[in-house]
Amino acid sequence: MYYRKMAQSLSLVVLYFGLVTAACTTPAATAPQAAHPTAAVPTANVTATVIGVGQPLQAGVVTFTGMVVPSDGDFRIGGAVVERKVLTGHLPPPVYTAGLENNDPEWFVGAELRVTGLLEKVNNPSSPTDDQFVLRQVDSIAVAAPAVMIEGTLAPSKGFFQLASYLISRDDLRSALAPNSGAAGDQLRLWGQPHIVRCAPNAQCLLSGELPIFVIGRAQLLAH
Repeated sequence: MYYRKMAQSLSLVVLYFGLVTAACTTPAATAPQAAHPTAAVPTANVTATVIGVGQPLQAGVVTFTGMVVPSDGDFRIGGAVVERKVLTGHLPPPVYTAGLENNDPEWFVGAELRVTGLLEKVNNPSSPTDDQFVLRQVDSIAVAAPAVMIEGTLAPSKGFFQLASYLISRDDLRSALAPNSGAAGDQLRLWGQPHIVRCAPNAQCLLSGELPIFVIGRAQLLAH
């Protein structure tokens, strides 16, 4: 669900965005090498169904990949809710991205994790028409893509913000910086995942035909 909503949002970006020249402030950091999976904790003798990136989640024993974001004291991975104790109890060895302390307990926020475990479909109180899934049990977790750190000065860009040559969703930034909201001129450090959206042939877009989007996992306000 998370990636489906992202795809809908990004399609609107392509229609609305117009011709923009991306201004680079600082280059994105190179992600460190991913860690190895943890040892499996058996759930059931069932072959996991592999869910592709961007595909809808489904109940049962599955393998799926998604970025970790905070969610009301717990976390979401690719849209699936996972309790803090469930996630932290099965994490692989830490991969400390640039800008993080070597003992940071939430080093995984903004990383993409590949998870095998039991998903349960539950009622979604905030959106009854949308499915919500909870990760009830874990077989294994591996780092598919460590969190990438970018840093620079926030600039406005056609209804979005721009940082280190990436477009930043204002809503995502507001959520990541709460109770602050972020403003042009702020010095920020962000951790998350870059995504390149390729525009349709006749869509108004960057001259390159691509939109560089940075999806935020966590944010740090350096100077206001």
